[in-house]
Amino acid sequence: MATVACRDINKLTPETKILCLRFLAECKAQGLNIGISETWRSEERQKEMIKSGASKITRSKHMDGLAFDFYNNQVGNLYPDDIMRKCGAIGKKLGLYWGGDFKGFYDSCHLENNNPVGTIKAVDDQYIKAVNKLVDKGVIGSPEIWKEKKFTKDNVESLIIKFAGKL
Repeated sequence: MATVACRDINKLTPETKILCLRFLAECKAQGLNIGISETWRSEERQKEMIKSGASKITRSKHMDGLAFDFYNNQVGNLYPDDIMRKCGAIGKKLGLYWGGDFKGFYDSCHLENNNPVGTIKAVDDQYIKAVNKLVDKGVIGSPEIWKEKKFTKDNVESLIIKFAGKL
């Protein structure tokens, strides 16, 4: 009996879930309509994936909640190479490993977290550097709310207005 793909992002590790949500948000910001086709995978499902040729390994990162697959949410055009490459670049910018870079097996709709402890820290470090740069440029006068991520809609609107005035 065939198993069904799990699309529940809550089955991902906490850090991988955050990265998946950031990935989807960035795709949306870039005008891409992307969905998640698979997250966690059972051993039985992995065996089916190997049998069908959709996977080459017995121990997938999906089985540990460290990988997810995605698709272009357009009927008849689910995996166009140009969009898969854009998504791969977005994932890589977030610190994920893109399946399009696998050696010997091109899996353009796959992203995995190869650094489950520290990936979020790397992204957060980039965020802190960006906040510090905005302080240095005089765009932000009070960095605490930004560094602690306690900002409100009003703070964001104010930042956009101040930043636009600096351009």
